Amino acid sequence: MYSALAHLTLPIPENQYQRAWLQALSDYKCLCKSANVTCGELRLCESQSLIAPQSRTESGNRQYETNTLDPLMAIMRLKEPGFTLA
Repeated sequence: MYSALAHLTLPIPENQYQRAWLQALSDYKCLCKSANVTCGELRLCESQSLIAPQSRTESGNRQYETNTLDPLMAIMRLKEPGFTLA
């Protein structure tokens, strides 16, 4: 499914979270705020293998690369007209 979404380009709103996101690896809270999704929606996308964390911190927190934001936003936009993640 990810490869089908790879060609989508979506406008990302300018906000404080987007600017923080562009710095490097970010944690799940920053990703959720940037994509305007809940932590549960992010975990659901991970469980369906649509996205994956790049690494984990020593304390076990997930970290994501900047290229994770666009596919996540595309997935959430596809949910609006009624597509499901299952």
